[in-house]
Amino acid sequence: MLPKTQTLIGQGPPVTGTRGNIVQIVDALGQSTQLQYDRHDLVTVLRDAMGHAWRREYDARGHLVRSIDPLEQATGYAYDTHGRPVEITDVRGGTRRLAWDEAGNLVATTDCSGRTTRFVYGPMGQVLERADALGHTTRYAYDGTGRLVRVEEPGTNGAPAVHQYAWNGEGQLLAYSDPLGQATRYTYDGAGRPLSRRDAAGRTLAYHYDTAGRLVSLVNENGARTTFRYDLRDQLTDEIGFDGRWQRYVYNAAGELTHVIETGGCDAGPGKVTRFERDALGRLLAKRSHGHDAVEESSYRYDSLGRLTQANNGAAHLAFAYDPVGQLLSETQTLIGQGGAGMGRNRPGHPASDDLVRTLSHAYDPLGNRIRTGLPDGRTLNWLFYGSGHLHQINIAPADGQGAHEVITDIERDALHREIERSQGAATSHYGWDPAGRLVRHRASLRGSGNVAPAASDASNAVLERAYAYDATGQLVARADTLRGRQDFHYDPTGRILAALPAQGSALARELFAFDPAGNLLDASEAQMQRQQAGQGIPQQGLGVVGDNRLRFYQDLHFEYDLHGNVTKRTRGNRKAGHHETIELRWNADHQLVESTTTRHGVTQATRYTYDALGRRVAKSDRFGSTHYLWDGDLMAHSQRGGREALFIYEADSFVPMATVQGTAEDRHTYWYHCDQIGAPLELTDMQGQIAWAVDYKVWGEAALRAVPNSATGTHGMPEQRRKGHGPEGTSQNPATPLFTDKT
Repeated sequence: MLPKTQTLIGQGPPVTGTRGNIVQIVDALGQSTQLQYDRHDLVTVLRDAMGHAWRREYDARGHLVRSIDPLEQATGYAYDTHGRPVEITDVRGGTRRLAWDEAGNLVATTDCSGRTTRFVYGPMGQVLERADALGHTTRYAYDGTGRLVRVEEPGTNGAPAVHQYAWNGEGQLLAYSDPLGQATRYTYDGAGRPLSRRDAAGRTLAYHYDTAGRLVSLVNENGARTTFRYDLRDQLTDEIGFDGRWQRYVYNAAGELTHVIETGGCDAGPGKVTRFERDALGRLLAKRSHGHDAVEESSYRYDSLGRLTQANNGAAHLAFAYDPVGQLLSETQTLIGQGGAGMGRNRPGHPASDDLVRTLSHAYDPLGNRIRTGLPDGRTLNWLFYGSGHLHQINIAPADGQGAHEVITDIERDALHREIERSQGAATSHYGWDPAGRLVRHRASLRGSGNVAPAASDASNAVLERAYAYDATGQLVARADTLRGRQDFHYDPTGRILAALPAQGSALARELFAFDPAGNLLDASEAQMQRQQAGQGIPQQGLGVVGDNRLRFYQDLHFEYDLHGNVTKRTRGNRKAGHHETIELRWNADHQLVESTTTRHGVTQATRYTYDALGRRVAKSDRFGSTHYLWDGDLMAHSQRGGREALFIYEADSFVPMATVQGTAEDRHTYWYHCDQIGAPLELTDMQGQIAWAVDYKVWGEAALRAVPNSATGTHGMPEQRRKGHGPEGTSQNPATPLFTDKT
């Protein structure tokens, strides 16, 4: 090992050893990373700013044969005589194998479960075929210069889905044709910058540049323009959107954003100013947003490795802890005054007696899969994995650690590790996939005598069953459902939905849609929408456009906006007919919804919302009480209102809910989600496999609860999510009540 050199304080050039190797790097805060080398000048130890050592071992030819992390977990590598890796052994002993041809092309990879993916190459080394473990093959074709011109993917009904690409002599993409033959075309200027994009319906988006080659405006399909301005350092300083919303950006000498000034905004006038305070490494330390009324302030702290350790604002304090390899060990969320009283009376790390403090703690297997989460009430949520990290089971251990674990689900997978079977109490769901990986079948059936799971082909005890059909581009064109009947979907050449048509006998709504050239939804008559559909989505004369990209009228809805584009009022119905509803929305300086006031049939109810420093909604209150939310990253893990609570469990690495455990501390019940092809919940079944909750959706997400014989009163339909999808009706999801019943 080479000797260490003296420590460098402050920011400066890296320190080198006697052989010229960098042995120490000190950042602007004086935090040091140190490196050690062997006699061949290969890095053998990297010691980070917190003293954690990452080690490497090499063979006589200088190939990495072993890497060891600070937890002493080792990954091994083996090579052939040409120095190509042929085996990678993970920290649990699972081995991935790689095979090569004489030209050095990777021809096969086999995972630790024995599943093999194969590749075929052309004489120029280009991939011609890729076949997965089930034999599904994707084929590629190239022109004489090696540019990709054709891709054949596994499609529907045995026919491949063909994508085609056309290029000019400069190597610029001129046209792309999707599997339905619908082409998007591009033009360029002499400098190779894109000038226009013309979609399959003939609508054009145009790009304009200044003499320095910077994008200065976009002209959309309606002819509306958004513009950009820059400073002498080519930093974006001004942005004026299609809707006229103006934003200005200010930077420091290091090029870091320090201010955002929005429409009408200045220190002494109306509008909004957001200030960002940073440390010497450019990390955000504080954010202050000045709006029309209150100031929103958040602060952030980091450890020596740049990991977030605190995020605080006036509503909540968050604290994070990590292990030496960067895995999150715990997150403590303190709601100040339980989201209401006593705000701001305590300091971070020193909760007051009326604060709500909850901690999630985590543990991981050697591969980094999370295998355990400790809940605030003492229960433990456990995940079991196989192979390189494929979820096999989820269970919950009781708070006292005694007694049997409750199995939430057991999962079986196919050769591609796709889920094909899931246990759900007394029911079992089976899933079928097409060669492109799209869900085509879902059947939930009751277990037979002896608690034996039904076969995938057995429909005799089916609780629910669905089938999906797609076109060559992957758009859903039909859905058949034993509860709701069949529904067909039609699109324009660019994929905009034109119609959702229920089959005869279905209770689902018939929906037709029209859009302006820029894709804004239009409030057109049914006759006009039928003409647009007949014209393959080409806008009909007289339909009009939404010039500023803000929808103001749609059917019986009327929307009003503030200067920033936030909806401030939504009116629905006909006042004269006695069916009238008004929702007024108030937003804070961070553009977060903080209050909604709903007036329906002369009755008014106000609801207030609170957020943490990461923008997650942590509390909701109305005249009947408060609901508190506990987050696991971007997933809402738990909600509580009074004595009732709900725990939400999700599919692995997904926002799709899998199960929920609800009730009181003394009386909890488990329900299982049954979701559609995009992960939206359609039903909940109970422990007996009976449907306890069901919902019907319109295309834009508006939902209505479906009456079911075994309806569970008060069941939480779906957890709150960070990014809510708002359709023209202004609906959103709320976990404290059945799905979509609280439309804020």
